[in-house]
Amino acid sequence: MIMIMIIIIIIIIIIIIIIIIIIIIIIIIIIIIVIITIITLLILLLLLLLLIIIIIRMKNSSITDRLAQYQFDDNVKFQL
Repeated sequence: MIMIMIIIIIIIIIIIIIIIIIIIIIIIIIIIIVIITIITLLILLLLLLLLIIIIIRMKNSSITDRLAQYQFDDNVKFQL
């Protein structure tokens, strides 16, 4: 009778340990997913910031500044 109780207690302890290990693995997976999501959001935020900077620089530069970046022939006439 005592042996059966000891075996049952050992089985219960093993089941509890397995459940704790599974919970720890699930928590680690959730932490990894959260870290990947945060990194992805930071990359998207940086890309959005870069796009906003490019748009602001394009709005601040005038047409003549943009045309001055190109080299044109003297014979070519422009119609703006």
